[in-house]
Amino acid sequence: MSGELSDARPDSTGFKRGDAAHRCRADDGEPPSVAVARAIAAVRNEPPTATTTRLYDHVDPDALDALFDGWETPGSVTTVRLQVDGYTVEVRGCGEITVRE
Repeated sequence: MSGELSDARPDSTGFKRGDAAHRCRADDGEPPSVAVARAIAAVRNEPPTATTTRLYDHVDPDALDALFDGWETPGSVTTVRLQVDGYTVEVRGCGEITVRE
């Protein structure tokens, strides 16, 4: 998996709770796969490095990262939806992650 997970900033997700949709933005320089793993861990109230969800059981993290050339680009129209442990995860090229229960 590209990137590194860290528990150093547990409050960095910036979730806005409402309508069972949890939204966050990727940290600067954070690959999509790491942002998704961190967002799911936050929804589950688990540290990213010790979460019970393993993203690679659901999607190839390197392939997910490769889909987003120009990741975190304002106005990017690339969007991917995937199912991970009962959650619907939407990843947008602008760096926004939405996790729906």
